[in-house]
Amino acid sequence: MNRLSLSLSSVLLAAVPAGGSPAAPWQDPPPHPQVTANPLHLRCRFVAGGEDRGIDTELAISDLTRGQDLGQSIELPAPHPPIRVRRYLPLATLEQTLLPDSSPAARPAVRVSIDGPALSYRRCLVAGDPLRNRMTSLIGIWRYMAVIGDEQRERGLSQFTEELTSAPSLLIAREGAQDFRPLEVREGAVHTLEDLGCVIRIQRFLPHYGRDDVTAQIRGLSDRRLNPAALLEIEAQEGKEARWVFAKFPDFRPSQSKALPYRAVLECGVETENNVPDLVLVTVDRTRHELWMRFGGEISTRALGLDEAIPVPGSQYAFRLSEFAPAARLVEEYKPARAQQGASTALEIQTLDSAGNPSTSWMEMGKEYTIRTSGGSVTMVFGPRRKPPAAVHGGQVR
Repeated sequence: MNRLSLSLSSVLLAAVPAGGSPAAPWQDPPPHPQVTANPLHLRCRFVAGGEDRGIDTELAISDLTRGQDLGQSIELPAPHPPIRVRRYLPLATLEQTLLPDSSPAARPAVRVSIDGPALSYRRCLVAGDPLRNRMTSLIGIWRYMAVIGDEQRERGLSQFTEELTSAPSLLIAREGAQDFRPLEVREGAVHTLEDLGCVIRIQRFLPHYGRDDVTAQIRGLSDRRLNPAALLEIEAQEGKEARWVFAKFPDFRPSQSKALPYRAVLECGVETENNVPDLVLVTVDRTRHELWMRFGGEISTRALGLDEAIPVPGSQYAFRLSEFAPAARLVEEYKPARAQQGASTALEIQTLDSAGNPSTSWMEMGKEYTIRTSGGSVTMVFGPRRKPPAAVHGGQVR
């Protein structure tokens, strides 16, 4: 695809799509489950015997306020291997490590450090990774991309300059896949994707998604691209689903027991409110770095040195590239946290990957995760149980 990906995905540090104004520069996580007596459940969804099935299992956590090793095994029907729940952390912070990697999947990556009078923040951004190449806060937007040669650089800069008026597009992939298919975003458009086994229908596009204060109905608040959103209908063998996707909040996904295993990202230029700067960090030829910035209606470019402190316009904060890896693999792990601010509730699980080797990963409470196992894909989410399964067959299997 000729178009470079400038606005793929985000690490969310701001408000939810429906609005809201956090008092602090970074949004705190939702209240942790230990404030209630509700037990936590792990919900797994998968295809077995040609049917979409699910398992809802109560986690064997003796005290929700205390981190503990669980060693709990959850059996899934064949051909899926069992899931082993290893560890529970009521308060955890994410630690990211960039490891040198010579494999074809390795990508350029940077660590961005943001420091100010109230808080400091560190986050790794990975070029070309829809899940890890955008960071949004109330003081600015950071994106990261890597280009090869001056031609790609000029093309990327042209897209950045024109993105607030260019046509939006949709990127679609199976959960767990790295290659995204670009699709036209036009109301009424139908895209049949035989290689992905699905049909995508674009039902609605709103440049400024919002809800009516009186009727609670979804509506467009203005023609400005302040919160672009698209309503999709995804139809596959597993069923049919309607889903809103947001350019500013690509990780947003409500907990849906019937959600299909597809990743959809709305690629659309987003206008910033209250003159918040939009910054693009660019690595050229894996050797030099640039900063492209949109602020106050103007676009500027400049060279960017490693560890060079750059003031964030309109704030008392500054940021810098504190680390650069020309070819890296991002490793993420959760560690126990002492304070609730900036912390999440996390669960460590282990299963067998598609090659049959043990694979360990972490989950945050309330977020859906899809892993590829030796038996196929399994989508998981954990948290308080909202309602009992619609039907029960042989224990906890729905």
